[in-house]
Amino acid sequence: ADTADMAQVRAVQRNILAGYELDFAKHAPAAYIPKLTRIWESIQAHLSRENKRFLFSTVRHGARAREFEDAVCWLRDAGLLRLAYCAESAGVPLAAHLKRERFKAYALDTGLLSAMARIDPAMLVAGGEIFSAYHGAFAENYAAQQLGCVLDQELAYWKSDSRKAEVDFLWQRGDGVLPLEVKAGVNPHSKSLRAFRERFAPRILLRSTLLNLRCDGGILNI
Repeated sequence: ADTADMAQVRAVQRNILAGYELDFAKHAPAAYIPKLTRIWESIQAHLSRENKRFLFSTVRHGARAREFEDAVCWLRDAGLLRLAYCAESAGVPLAAHLKRERFKAYALDTGLLSAMARIDPAMLVAGGEIFSAYHGAFAENYAAQQLGCVLDQELAYWKSDSRKAEVDFLWQRGDGVLPLEVKAGVNPHSKSLRAFRERFAPRILLRSTLLNLRCDGGILNI
């Protein structure tokens, strides 16, 4: 706001990231520190994949959950990561249907995520191509960031038993669960939302796109 200079913004973001890494050494148990750094540095790699599920083998080849799950929980409790757990069903209460061994991990802030990925600020201003190249990672992380701030519940997503359909976020509201699909562009196709509707019959489907606000075949575009 003061400088209108994205390069200066990026310098501030990198200082913030460096401060977080220094905090690992200052506040975390000594045995956690190498693991925290590996997990923290792997977030961009997880989110850049088509399948954004967190895999411990991405942190280190051959790694097992029991080696790193305590460090993941430390980062979550410190507010540096937001975890979205896979739901096997859309029943109420939603928390009772979460498979906590399967999750996605989002950065606490989307601007910091782009700094971690060393994205040139000029590419962000140009838009378009960078969002497609990262498989919607920035759009999805932004949605996780916003939902994590306003919803008084854990983040969750749904994947079908066949693994062919996946809805990015679930939101328990009243006596039902609403699905939210996040798209980086204006692509109106939502096979996963329709698969969710066939199985669970929610009262409305939610989709975040660059389209204007409209209701389209039972899907509310936001």
